[in-house]
Amino acid sequence: SFSVVMADPRVTVIRKVPCPYCDAAKNLLKQRGIAFADIDLTGDDDAIVAAKEKYGHATVPMILIDGTLIGGYDELSAIDRSGELKRMMEQP
Repeated sequence: SFSVVMADPRVTVIRKVPCPYCDAAKNLLKQRGIAFADIDLTGDDDAIVAAKEKYGHATVPMILIDGTLIGGYDELSAIDRSGELKRMMEQP
């Protein structure tokens, strides 16, 4: 395991409630000690549509690292298992 705490989160989670995959993504990041900006768009359908169009991702959560969409929970989980998430967080 590893722990990285950034003063200015490099990771952003765009989500809504209810959303089990959003919760799973937040829990994975917390378990890894990775700080993240938590953008809750619950009830703001216009903002959700705008985010989907901006990032080209059809579902929530939308997870961004350094402003780039990596995908949703499945993609986050995959880069965690592969070690890529750790490597990304170790880069300045």
